[in-house]
Formats: sequence, structure tokens, C-alpha cells
Amino acid sequence: MYGDVLDPFVIQDGWFVIDFPSMLVKPDSDLAPGNRQCVQATIDRLGLNDEGTCLKSRVKWPTDYCSNDISLDYFRRHAPFIVAELERQDLLATIREVFIT
Repeated sequence: MYGDVLDPFVIQDGWFVIDFPSMLVKPDSDLAPGNRQCVQATIDRLGLNDEGTCLKSRVKWPTDYCSNDISLDYFRRHAPFIVAELERQDLLATIREVFIT
């Protein structure tokens, strides 16, 4: 256990956000500085933005959805954080414009 990783039972909705279209996980800009530092430390320690692992997998979900390879229901069940962020940022209806070129 690492002391710089947030306990999942302490994390509140909205502490972690996804930047579209980069798909990078970031701390919410409205967090208090201490919480923002803890969120960033967790992102760094867990490698949530490592290109070869988490980021590559995270990009696949909206790409598959935008290509009509998976349904919204399937997307929501298997990648709920990504869908929640798309909805929170009001991007679900326009995400195809970003991922389909």
C-alpha cells in the first residue's frame, strides 16, 4: 500500500475528471489544493495516464463507441467513468466528431 494513493472509499464524485479529447485523467480544477495534490499523486502512482497501458485502453472505449462497434449501454456498463464524464461535460452527443476523422 502506498501512502500517496487515495483510499477509494474516501474519493468523492468529481475529484477525477477526463480531459477530452486527450483522454488524460486529471484532478478537478475546483478541488482544494490539498485534495488536488492527493488526486494528482494517485494518478501518478497508479500510472493512470501511462500511454502504453491505461491511456491506450481508455482511448479504445470511445473509439469503439464512435465507430458503432459497441452500444451506449455496453459502453456505460464497461467504462462507466468515461461515460459519466462525457455526460457531465455534455459531450456524449458530439463525441463522434472528435473520435471519427
